[in-house]
Parts: sequence; C-alpha cells; structure tokens
Amino acid sequence: MPSKPAAKQQLLAENEDLRIRLARAEETLREMRSGEVDALFVSGVGGAQMFTLKDADQSFRILVEEMSEGALTMTAEGVIVYANRRFAGMLKTPLEKVIGSAIRTWIASGSQPILQSLLEKGAGEERREELSLAASDGTRVPVYLSASNLPINGSPDAYCLVAIDLTEHKRIEAIAASEKVALELLAAANQSRRELLRVIEDKTKAEKALVQESQRNRMLLRSASDGVHILDADGNALEVSDSFCQMLGYSREELIGTNASLWDAQWSPQEIKHKIAEQIGEKGRPVFETRHRRRDGSILDVEISGQSLELDGKPVLFNSARDITERKRAEEELRTKELRYAAVVTSAPNAIVIGD
Repeated sequence: MPSKPAAKQQLLAENEDLRIRLARAEETLREMRSGEVDALFVSGVGGAQMFTLKDADQSFRILVEEMSEGALTMTAEGVIVYANRRFAGMLKTPLEKVIGSAIRTWIASGSQPILQSLLEKGAGEERREELSLAASDGTRVPVYLSASNLPINGSPDAYCLVAIDLTEHKRIEAIAASEKVALELLAAANQSRRELLRVIEDKTKAEKALVQESQRNRMLLRSASDGVHILDADGNALEVSDSFCQMLGYSREELIGTNASLWDAQWSPQEIKHKIAEQIGEKGRPVFETRHRRRDGSILDVEISGQSLELDGKPVLFNSARDITERKRAEEELRTKELRYAAVVTSAPNAIVIGD
C-alpha cells in the first residue's frame, strides 16, 4: 500500500496536468471565437482527424466560384489575397499564380491611372470604370470593373473588385463601326443619285437609272443586320429592314406608313415627334435607349442610333435599333451579385483565410 506522501505527490501531479490541459482548451476556444482558426485536429480511436469550422461562408464561397464574373479581394497595398477561377481565366494564368501577386501586374499600363482613381473614390461615389487587363500571353482583355471597400482581418483599407469581360461587347462595337461605313456609303450613293439626275438630260433614262438605284439601295437597306427604319419628320415609317420586321413581329407592309408610336412603348406620340425633331437637328449619330412593343404585346429594350439625312429634298431620320434586353438583364444580375458579394463579405470579414 503506497504511503500518504507518495499519494499526495501523485494528486499534485495530476492536478497540474489537468490545469495545463484546461489552459490549452481555453486557448483553443479563444482562437475559435476570434476567427484565428478555421479547422481543428482531434485525436480519436481512429487517429487524428481534421474538422473544418463550417458556417454561412461556405455557400457564399461556392456562389463566388461559380459566378460568370471575375471576383477578387486585395489588401490596401494591392496584393491579391483571393481570386475566383473566372478572374484567373481572364488573365490566362493558373489561379495559384494570381493569388499573392500584385494587382498592378495584371492591369494594362494605360489603365493604371483608372484603377488608382477607382480605389481613391469614396464609398458614396460611382466606382465603376472600363479598363484593360494584361493577360499572361500579352493580350489585352477589356473589362468593366467595379470596386468597393472591404474589411479583412480588421483592416478597413482592403478592397473587393468584380470584373465583367467586355470582349464580346467590343466585337459588337466593331460590327457597328462597319455598319456605319455602310451607312456612309448609302449617303454617298444618294448624293451620286442627285448628281446623276442633273447630268442625265434624257428624262426616261434618268427615271430608269433612278429606279434601278432605288432598288439596289432598298435591297441593301432591307438586308441590314440591325433593325433599320427610316422615318419622316412626323415619325411615319418610309422604309424598314427585314430584321426590324422580325424584331417586332410585323410584316413590311404593316409597318410602312405607320407611326413610330405603334411600336415605341416608352413615349407618347407627341414625345416621339419631339424626339425625332431633336435627332434631325442634332449633328453626328445620337444614341439613346428606349423600349419597343412587339406585335404580341411583349416588351424589349433597344438601343437606337440615328442620323439625319435628306431624301428628295426633305429631312428624314435613318435609325438603327439593336435589341439590348439580354445586356440589360446581365447588368442587373451583375449589380445584384455585387450587392450580395459586398453584403456577405462585410458580415463575415474572416470568410477568406490565407495559409502560411
């Protein structure tokens, strides 16, 4: 039987061991509460196992990884601490090489001042600009970039950025430029027609040449890819392209001679007439957005670019309509995702943890 002093020593040793283990447990709980750890190794019958501390951040991380826009967070010094795979894809660079790099590495030289201006703006200001990323293969990627302040690990000067790829949009703009050239050629053809009438003295030959040229111009107009329509000063349709008829669901015969108020769903007939007068009196190619009503009653968003011309001595308006319904929907989705992204990250500032 052990002596009393030996038993006392054993109890003291056990008490010390328990105090040490209790102190370790309390330290672990403190780190968990403060967000300093996001996983634990726990010993069990089958050996040590890792348990991840799951919370609302998991569903948000999945959302950010699956979104079609590029997203990233960075420190005030411009070091990227997180990026999704879409952003790495824009840069044509492996994700592991993007994270930890400086944001200015991926911004084209001419766009560096734009980025700096975005970061310096206040929270209440518009913080969206178009700039170019510099991909790893040397290509330039046009993007629409939005920025917002984001607290990370107690630092109020961190940022979150969301980028939407404008490559396809730029391609469409190039197509629009080529169509502008076609329009200028058409205007030049009208000028040639007037000169032709002055040169040809024979009335019969002049009328025949006029008919032939008019047919060629009409074929060119009707085959245009955008919704081309020519309006007189009162807003009545003088000519329409096949694509414009398809856009609205009407036949050409139903549209010729009708007023633009038939399909415009945004303005009254008086407002339309006033808008046409503004376009005719304006130089260049004014561009604006409105809404059109199809024959079946459905509504679509359109972008109108117009140019004032003279036809048979009278002012007319050469308009080109482009369906931007999908672009409007994408912009609205982007705004919703930006708000959701900022709201969730702000409520969970330690959602992104950088390893050693």
